[in-house]
Amino acid sequence: MAASAKPVRDEQSGAGGIARFFIFDGDCGFCRKWAAWLERRVGTTVRFLPFQIFDDLARFGLTVEDVQSASYLIEGSDAYRGGRGFARALSHSRGAWRLVGRFLDLPVVRLASAIAYRLIARNRHRLPAPHDDVSVLSR
Repeated sequence: MAASAKPVRDEQSGAGGIARFFIFDGDCGFCRKWAAWLERRVGTTVRFLPFQIFDDLARFGLTVEDVQSASYLIEGSDAYRGGRGFARALSHSRGAWRLVGRFLDLPVVRLASAIAYRLIARNRHRLPAPHDDVSVLSR
């Protein structure tokens, strides 16, 4: 279910005029890791921004508590929470990842995704954060 949101397209908003962007917790290493993973797949079709850069989350119908508990995809006037936002962002990628995103956004799969997302979000502080030295990962 999309929450009502009214993105304001100005430079102070941090969105820089992009109509589609993904808001995540920039203080959470696990969140940064997965936002970067998703960004590599969707490219420039979605802009990825930590919620900490926004002065007024209410313009999107969000609170600090909302964005500390889940990521959001803002598309036009809609805000998609958690797994649904992740799936919709992924559906803007190319090739097989686009199909994966569309599959994850199917109603039956969406329910399972929402449950899994809530479980992961509640325990994200226990999950591994990215390494400072990413060169180790590229070997």
